Amino acid sequence: MLLLAAVFVLTLSLIAADFFTWIELDVAAIFGLPLVLVAAARSRRLLWILTALLTITTFTVYALQIPPGAFMLRETFFVNRVLDVVTLLLIAVLLHIRMTSAETSAIQARLIKQQNEKLEAAMASRRLVEVQETERRGLANELHDLVGQKLTALNIDVNLVTMESTPGQPGQGTQRLAHYGTR
Repeated sequence: MLLLAAVFVLTLSLIAADFFTWIELDVAAIFGLPLVLVAAARSRRLLWILTALLTITTFTVYALQIPPGAFMLRETFFVNRVLDVVTLLLIAVLLHIRMTSAETSAIQARLIKQQNEKLEAAMASRRLVEVQETERRGLANELHDLVGQKLTALNIDVNLVTMESTPGQPGQGTQRLAHYGTR
């Protein structure tokens, strides 16, 4: 807000200086200064409003300062004013392009940041899945080893019972297998 107030004061003071000085002093040549300050505010609308105001002012002040009937297209002061307006328009176009590119860069930076955040979230999710898979594999191996040992022991006991038992007489082999039922 302070910047806009400074632009307003500077613009009015330049217009007043141009109006109250003699025609030979071409104050309109420095009308680009307020435009540069407006560019810092990043308001393209204000840039073009100010450009139009300064363009109109340039020719209005010239029309008020020349003696009646002295206007000619080749008159030096008129040519100076036309060149001042061309300079003013070039400055406005360049500042407009600069503001547009700055906004585009800011948007691109925001998009890149968002994409990086999504990528980091996806990578964290992938790492979490990998950790879970590693835990599952470890648990599966542990269960496989434990169940494999138990089944091997059971198989050995069954083989021993079948070798020790006589047909028709349950013996100690049945007792050996009974303890598997209680576990």
